[in-house]
Amino acid sequence: MLHAAIGNTLLQLTQIDTGDGLGPWLGTPGPEPLIERFFPAEHAAFLAARQQRGTLLPMVERLATLHAAIFYGTLVLLLVALAWPRAEQPGATAEATSAPGRPGQGRRHGPRGVVLTALVLAALLGNAAITGALSGPAGRYQARITWLGLIAVVAVLLPRRPALVPAAARPGGQVTR
Repeated sequence: MLHAAIGNTLLQLTQIDTGDGLGPWLGTPGPEPLIERFFPAEHAAFLAARQQRGTLLPMVERLATLHAAIFYGTLVLLLVALAWPRAEQPGATAEATSAPGRPGQGRRHGPRGVVLTALVLAALLGNAAITGALSGPAGRYQARITWLGLIAVVAVLLPRRPALVPAAARPGGQVTR
């Protein structure tokens, strides 16, 4: 059983299906009878929706390749970001790899970046383990949280800009960056 759970976790981690569950619900057990019974004023809008007419899924499927490429790319970048602070460049100092005037900031990220990266990787792996082992691999489960990796990569790997300092806080009253 443990072997199957590990296999399902790894399979779930690699499955990204952007359009899973977005096909029409007509003729299948779904929300239509409940909408018709409890929300009769919304029933016509439900039937006219892109999903019910079958036009939503083709629109979303056009983005599936891009969505998967972004997920796999961010997964690699997260692993690189996790290892990056420990990679020393020969002859480089903290000031040389930092943004001007901001020691320790810039291309290299500090402990907060490592924590964010590790947390997002743990969330992606945990989601794959929980959904893959408990309910079986399905592309929609991992697709729902792929955006977390992209946000973490942007937050950790992009150089930081200095904060805007208000004029009142600067000598001479000038606003600078």
